[in-house]
Amino acid sequence: PDMEINAFSVAERFCARWHSEEMQRWAGIVMRNGCRKDDSRGGLRQCASVSCGRWEERHREFAKCRRCRKAKYCSKECQSRAWADGHRYWCVERP
Repeated sequence: PDMEINAFSVAERFCARWHSEEMQRWAGIVMRNGCRKDDSRGGLRQCASVSCGRWEERHREFAKCRRCRKAKYCSKECQSRAWADGHRYWCVERP
């Protein structure tokens, strides 16, 4: 099936410590932009798991990562998968 690639989850893989600082910085910029709402879809968000790609059907349907509050996930399974796939390398707790 046709699945749009989420730039957030692709860039997230480049935030790992073994990539250069410059690569990590640019990946962070892409991810910050990837967290934004898609205005062409009425402000809906896409699941941050690279293997998912699901879009919200209604506003604020997806849960935010409790730690960074940036990444949005459609399910606990996607959140766990994203953590294993690299979210843990850049996730920073927000006060």
